[in-house]
Amino acid sequence: MFRGLFRYTCYALFLCLLVVLLLEGMLWLTATYFSDNPRLERLISLTRDQRLHEETFWEELFLQTYKPGNGLDGLNDPDDLLGWQPRKSISVELAGHRYTTNARGYRSTSEYVHQATQYEVCAVGDSFTFGMDAGDKENWPAVLQSVAPELEVVNLGVPGYGVGQMYLRLKRELAHLHPELVIAAYIQDDLYRTDLTFRGYKKPRFVLEGGKLELTNMPIGSPDAVRAELESSKFAGSDFLGSLRTVNLATYLLKKIRGYTSLNSLVRLNTELFLAMRHLCEEQGMDFMVVYLASGREIRYPEMSSFGEMFLKGLADEHGIQTLDTRRSFQA
Repeated sequence: MFRGLFRYTCYALFLCLLVVLLLEGMLWLTATYFSDNPRLERLISLTRDQRLHEETFWEELFLQTYKPGNGLDGLNDPDDLLGWQPRKSISVELAGHRYTTNARGYRSTSEYVHQATQYEVCAVGDSFTFGMDAGDKENWPAVLQSVAPELEVVNLGVPGYGVGQMYLRLKRELAHLHPELVIAAYIQDDLYRTDLTFRGYKKPRFVLEGGKLELTNMPIGSPDAVRAELESSKFAGSDFLGSLRTVNLATYLLKKIRGYTSLNSLVRLNTELFLAMRHLCEEQGMDFMVVYLASGREIRYPEMSSFGEMFLKGLADEHGIQTLDTRRSFQA
């Protein structure tokens, strides 16, 4: 009896392994030879983008790349409140692009000095605002400054930030700034980052408790402490499992099945954070605007619907926030 049960168990495991290998091969072939098909490209992206929404991916990446004594990377330093922020007073060249920050860690080739004769604009956001893969004069806040010299544009963008970190950085830096207008710029992925506790490095995470924002996952800790914490919780085989497209697709489908409730929670959380930013600005007599930075498939496929854009529409229609969607401008 036990011999027969053992045989059937082995047979079932073999069939499961065969199915996984076949599906993994199909996904690999699709990604290699059919990536220019819009529908298939969407399937491919799910196996890739799902990893970017998983904390384990970023934890593994940190463990693989972090070296004690070298900081986080060439551009960012740890921060007790924000997780990380741009290194202050640097001018470095990476991959052919010059990255310069001032004494407060703003992306700028000059120090911040408030000019009462200029209309000051403060831009908060992620790497699209900071200007990764763009030189000091090529990031969009710098371009805005160059085409409108009557403005003083302050770039508070930080690579990898979610909406919660944008809010915390804005709240801290408004004590040193005097903007007439604050622009919060985001991409779709930033809405998912808000719910993560780790993205390249340990980060603060907001949750809603009784309808109010509560800050969790604090304190951040030093890089060495974060590394020790991750190594103590890591299990054997996690790197291999996370690299499989099949596992990433299955994770996505499971989340899709239960996703409407969690997606609604994500919408509520991010909405409260943008409302909190607006409240900060209103308290100090500043105007506030939310800008959606279209990217990737949104630009290539005009007919594609976008969660990021639907969220933006909700901010405008349900909460009266001033908004701007850049997608049509990119497609023009």
